[in-house]
Amino acid sequence: MIKLKLSITFIVLLFASVVFAQKGDYIHDKSGSWKERLYFGGGFGLSGGSNYANISLSPIVGYMITSRLSGGVGVTYQFVKSGNYNDNRYGGQLFLRMNLF
Repeated sequence: MIKLKLSITFIVLLFASVVFAQKGDYIHDKSGSWKERLYFGGGFGLSGGSNYANISLSPIVGYMITSRLSGGVGVTYQFVKSGNYNDNRYGGQLFLRMNLF
């Protein structure tokens, strides 16, 4: 029963991560507010096994500069456990994205 619950939870989390950072086309218009140009997203990871666990979380905030160019910031947290070893890892990111097509 526990394996079934873990499998269902894993599948739900797997498909939930697909919907992060989905934003419709932005039409560059000077009348639009800056709040309409913001988007949020990121990722979540979970893996484990016998005496091992790895959990990661990476939220981002982006701003659409033009209809093809956006940039933003994000943070990353990762927890790793292997046997008696536990580690918390923290990081950050700056990004610039361009839609080619």
